[in-house]
Amino acid sequence: MSATPIAAGPIITVKVAFTATMTDTPTTDITAYVREMEITRGRQSELEQPEPGQLVLRLANTDRRFDPFHTTGPYYPYVEPNKPISVVANFSGVDYPLFFGYVDSWPQTWPGKTDAEVVLTATDAFKLWAEDELLSPYEIEVLADAPRAWWRLGEQSGTEMIDSSGNGHDGVYEGGATFNTRTGLVEGDEDNSIAFDGTSMRGRVTSAAARVTALPLAVEFWWSGATTAVSPSQVIRQGSGVSGDGWVVSVVDSGASEINVFGAAKFTDLTSRRVDDINATVTPKHIVYKRTATPAHQIYVNGVEVSTAGPAVVADALADTWVMGSPLGGTNEYLAGTLDDVAVYATDLTAARILAHYQAGAAPWDGDTTGGRITRVLDAIGWPAGLRSLDVGDSTLGPATNMQGQTVLGYLQKIAESENGNLYINGSGALRFRERTAMLTATIHTDSQATFADDGLSRDYTDLVLAPSDDHIRNVVTMQRAGSTPRTVTDQGSKTRYGRRPFSRTGLLNDSDNDILAAAQWVAGHYAYPLQRARSLVIEPQAGHTASLVVLMWLSVLAFDLEYRVTVKRNPPGGGATIEHEAHIEHITHHCVMDGGPRWTTTWELSPADTQDYWILGTSTLGESTRLAY
Repeated sequence: MSATPIAAGPIITVKVAFTATMTDTPTTDITAYVREMEITRGRQSELEQPEPGQLVLRLANTDRRFDPFHTTGPYYPYVEPNKPISVVANFSGVDYPLFFGYVDSWPQTWPGKTDAEVVLTATDAFKLWAEDELLSPYEIEVLADAPRAWWRLGEQSGTEMIDSSGNGHDGVYEGGATFNTRTGLVEGDEDNSIAFDGTSMRGRVTSAAARVTALPLAVEFWWSGATTAVSPSQVIRQGSGVSGDGWVVSVVDSGASEINVFGAAKFTDLTSRRVDDINATVTPKHIVYKRTATPAHQIYVNGVEVSTAGPAVVADALADTWVMGSPLGGTNEYLAGTLDDVAVYATDLTAARILAHYQAGAAPWDGDTTGGRITRVLDAIGWPAGLRSLDVGDSTLGPATNMQGQTVLGYLQKIAESENGNLYINGSGALRFRERTAMLTATIHTDSQATFADDGLSRDYTDLVLAPSDDHIRNVVTMQRAGSTPRTVTDQGSKTRYGRRPFSRTGLLNDSDNDILAAAQWVAGHYAYPLQRARSLVIEPQAGHTASLVVLMWLSVLAFDLEYRVTVKRNPPGGGATIEHEAHIEHITHHCVMDGGPRWTTTWELSPADTQDYWILGTSTLGESTRLAY
């Protein structure tokens, strides 16, 4: 089917990916069946979060091609929800993506009982992320390396020891497990850990598929020793008993100042295969023992390799399954202390990945920039690199200890709030994250990209609403960093004049209360008093203009995206000076009626553009006419 041209305007193409995956480019052209189209993207004002972008299509369906129940239809059985859909406008040989999202449904209607239509709605990726919950940073990092088995040791009752790798290698607790007595040793996880009693308790796994039968091997765990000296205590072994061949990793807690870590290939040769002797305060430690062909043995403690020279590699026969906490041979050598998150890998964990695991468990993702944290989240959910347009960010974030269980969208929006930036899906389907100083430095934000006026010479508009109001007065501004004391900034003069107009953001992720205070001061400084505000601008690019203006009008409505800066002018009918105002585009609505003659209308919701010059640390000069930027 052919694309649909608009008089003196672009060629509109609507495509669906009926048989492709969620992020594939749509290829099936359905433009010829489009009777009416509306696209909405953005937010209602600069103090709010952008809403999910949405597409509404009114489709002709007289041949039932968009009917999910029509078994002989050309798209059956793929007329389903969540199919990728795109809208692209081509003008003068240049493509302008207007929408990329996912079909919500294909509702069937029969106007007058003689016609057939589908009024299709589709929503951008925000819809997907609003329902997708995040794991903790430690879960994300561990699962990224595909452990053979991962026993988190966070059970609350019973005897079952659950494998969280997804491979189903569950085990059992023997000798009486002690539950609900120790919090987990991993930060940012809502789990407990098991307190091994040093007398009878152990965990056993009987799944033969959990065995690691060849090199490389890695064993990972978190450990907090007992407060008194104990005999050598096995953390985990794979083998049939206390002698013979297998893998073993052991810890000796010699009191308050020393932990000895051993790694061995044979149970009968533990002492001669000592790999490391760590002198350190007995605190929770992240330990990884790994064995490869070269070098033979390596021990990492808290992300750093500390191993001494080990013996040469020998060929080891492996038998039986994994056991943790049981004796090496004596009667008083059960593990004593707290053990958490034991994982085994049949792959070689690199030094970089071991460090990433430790950091995610000790201070998860601490020190990320806002853009860096967004990158981690998108990596975790597998969002393609080609669908990202991310600034670095001007704020530094603290540890991601409150991420687990939050929705992807909610957490991404909290990052954007912590930056005082913006976050939305652009017309091509990419996530756009804009850092706060970009509004003071990027040309599309600082310089007007076009002037719209009613003088007959400039780009014209159909309607302009100028409406300063109390909607955006904010004179009691409260910001709170997660886990810290709220910071409140009040403009008493505004409060006296307009009444109390509160604004708050809580649970922010910043690492500094100074950032929180600066953000509160910024909002109060900008919104304590009403601003001259152009609320909306309506443009009909094909109607009643000269040929040259028509081209400029189409370029504006197709190329300008959210946050672009524009100038609007109005000559009052009663005379007087021209009203001139600069604004940013906050919300875009494209509406096109294709049947009965193509007609196109674009509506922009606007916010006032800042006309103050700002001084940004390290990039500009502080002068009499500039203010320090946040």
